[in-house]
Amino acid sequence: MLRKNGTEAPGTGEYFSFLPADGFFKCRACSTPLYSATSKFRDCGWDAFDTCFWTGDFCHVGLRREMGAYEIHCATCKSHMGHVFHGEHHTKNNERH
Repeated sequence: MLRKNGTEAPGTGEYFSFLPADGFFKCRACSTPLYSATSKFRDCGWDAFDTCFWTGDFCHVGLRREMGAYEIHCATCKSHMGHVFHGEHHTKNNERH
């Protein structure tokens, strides 16, 4: 899925029910930290996050505009992670990754 821009079926991801209190989620391909554990929430069947991991001025999650949507990928190795959605009001950041 990472390298082929695929999307897993809702509710099937191995970490879907995993909601840790601390730590971070990293890229499966290159181990770059992508999201803090506290930014994860459940809402629509897929793992969802509302805040990207940053080191100084470097955001670990990259954005690419494709066909009217924003696709997200690991900024280090470019592995596909899904899309960004705005305006759903699930969190105070009003984003879902």
